[in-house]
Amino acid sequence: MLKLTRYLKGYGLITVIAPLLKLLEALFELAIPLIVRHIADVLIPAGDMKGVYLWGGAMLGLGAAGFTLAIISQYLAAHSSLGYGTNLRRDLYRHVNRFGYAELDKFGTASLITRITDDIRQTQIGVSQFIRLVLRAPFILIGAIVMAIILDPVSGLIFIGVSIAIGTALYFIMRRSGKFYRVIQQQLDGVALLTRENLTGTRVVRAFSRQDEENADFTKAAGKLAKTGEKAGVISSLLNPLTYVLINIAVLAILFLGGSAVNSGDLARGDILALVNYLSQILLALVVFANLLITFSKAGASARRINEVLETEPILRFPEESEGLAVDSGQWTVDSKADEGGADCKTVGVAVPGDPQLKSNTRSGGSPGTATPTKTSSPSPLTPKISLRSVSFAYPGDAEDDLSDISFDLHPGQTLGVIGSTGSGKTTLVNLICRFYDARDGRIEIDRRDIKSYPKDTLSALIGVVPQSAVLFYGSVRENMQLGKADASDTEIWEALRTAQSEDFIKALPQGLDTVIFQGGKNLSGGQRQRLTVARALVKNPEILILDDASSALDYATDAALRKALRSRQFSVGSFQLLEDDSLTKNEKRKTHDAAAKPQKYTGRIFLTKAGSKATRENVGGDFEQQLVGVDLQIDPKTTPKADGSICKSTPTDNNAPHPSIIPNSSFLIPNSPPSPLTVIMVSQRAASLKGADLILVLEDGKCAGLGTYAELREGCEIFKEICVSQEGGSTKNEK
Repeated sequence: MLKLTRYLKGYGLITVIAPLLKLLEALFELAIPLIVRHIADVLIPAGDMKGVYLWGGAMLGLGAAGFTLAIISQYLAAHSSLGYGTNLRRDLYRHVNRFGYAELDKFGTASLITRITDDIRQTQIGVSQFIRLVLRAPFILIGAIVMAIILDPVSGLIFIGVSIAIGTALYFIMRRSGKFYRVIQQQLDGVALLTRENLTGTRVVRAFSRQDEENADFTKAAGKLAKTGEKAGVISSLLNPLTYVLINIAVLAILFLGGSAVNSGDLARGDILALVNYLSQILLALVVFANLLITFSKAGASARRINEVLETEPILRFPEESEGLAVDSGQWTVDSKADEGGADCKTVGVAVPGDPQLKSNTRSGGSPGTATPTKTSSPSPLTPKISLRSVSFAYPGDAEDDLSDISFDLHPGQTLGVIGSTGSGKTTLVNLICRFYDARDGRIEIDRRDIKSYPKDTLSALIGVVPQSAVLFYGSVRENMQLGKADASDTEIWEALRTAQSEDFIKALPQGLDTVIFQGGKNLSGGQRQRLTVARALVKNPEILILDDASSALDYATDAALRKALRSRQFSVGSFQLLEDDSLTKNEKRKTHDAAAKPQKYTGRIFLTKAGSKATRENVGGDFEQQLVGVDLQIDPKTTPKADGSICKSTPTDNNAPHPSIIPNSSFLIPNSPPSPLTVIMVSQRAASLKGADLILVLEDGKCAGLGTYAELREGCEIFKEICVSQEGGSTKNEK
């Protein structure tokens, strides 16, 4: 409890004044037996009724004053303890929200809820009782003994003896019962866990008609808690009988010895009355003290549980924002080193990720040039967006690795598909990239920067996560969408809903974006919940989108539409690449230029390079609508800008027909797309959902069983092949 007294900060003056008021009340209470003694020994024998009324009124006045002081003290104690509870609850909740998954796994959700609610309530009661009674009860106890010794030393010894006997009984009872209170709080965690699971999974319980079994489990846990409470109650209930027995024995001793002393003239009748009154005060003080000890035992057990949480520091440490480099969204361009003036804008070579010509491109005439990354605000598309280097991980307590030696590079705008059997480590991989856990070995990088060097808010802004379990919160659709971006406009929300294939059903709701979603999204279907969680992740406009089996509840048509919409968001920065080749005939070269003049249908050697694509240069052919998933590309072939912003003039061909000159690596933006290309990690059980992925990672028992494109894995990875064939309804034998 002492460690938690810091949460009384701001209530220090109240915490001091309240006990002093109770101390003053105790002084008034100790003075009353002396007034009774004076009335009995002086005023009544003298027949002074006026004095009796006067001193009787004084007794009533002291009682009223004590009552007033007690009420004020009670109010101050309640105010202070509630403030203490508020401060403690706020800090504990804030501290729990700093926990990573490892700490949450250690304590468990139900236990943390109990500690934030019931345990803090117990310590709050302890603080209130402490402020009210910590001075009053001991002061009355000691004061009554001192007054008894002053009145009669022999009787004072009886007071001391009975106090020691009662104190010994209290010690053993509290020592025994204190253990039970700690067990009670632990068993309360179990009851809370069962309650939470049943309320959360009530549909599952009813679907399997498990009500009777669940009731039996709850009755068993509650009965266990009740038995422990009964044992603690039986031990604690011994306090009052023992206290009353010892006090009454002391009263009998006082009356027996005091009667003899009165007969001998050593004591007056008023002294006996005062001694009995002081014994009654001691009795009440000890009863209060006993109850105070019970309260402190409960509060102490709860305080230890709270301190256990507060003293647990998160394993994951994030640097402050000021320590990290800002990560802004933006665009990279590549300087093509094209000749100015537009006389001849031909080039050989293209700047694509991993291309050896990137380091030594040549301009016309063979003079060397350099494709130089020019940073405007974010890393180049040539830099891998996500890199894993020999990453291994094991959950606490696991003897074997849950992930072992995983490595890959994922460039901006690319999609990584992750597939594998249940328990192969797919979600674990996602959790590591989000840094919910830290890898045991290896290194995870984003934009060539260790993930551990990112401030928490910066990392959160970079990554949008759609978890395996679709979790929505009570509130309107708009409030749920604004979870990642509090100032998101309705336009941004509708755009995200459109991409997530949620626009139609949200518009069909009675109040649109203002429609209230029940806790957990109970008033929505599983597919609707999943689509809304995808939209929620997209609203924050992340650079990395992680879909952890986020389409498992979607039908194939909706899943395909979702992937198509996401694919269109991945194309942000691209370039026309014109490769001049001496082997091309004049007519072929002319066709190449014609292709630039009519980009809707082209042939020849013009390349559309998606930011972050592989080093392989593919003649994409076809039309842009097919390549860019329905995004219309608007380029004026007569005013294609050079890398330095100038315009390369049209160059006439042999038949003097005007054809545009194409600047190699000249950049364009696709309309309605974010400034940075969206990099996607898609975990799925459906192999067909990953056909369009640039890279597919196959996991088996936490190890990389295959890494490559869909076609490559279909040919060279047996595990992936088996997954595909099983989902297609065939067999590997038949396929062979």
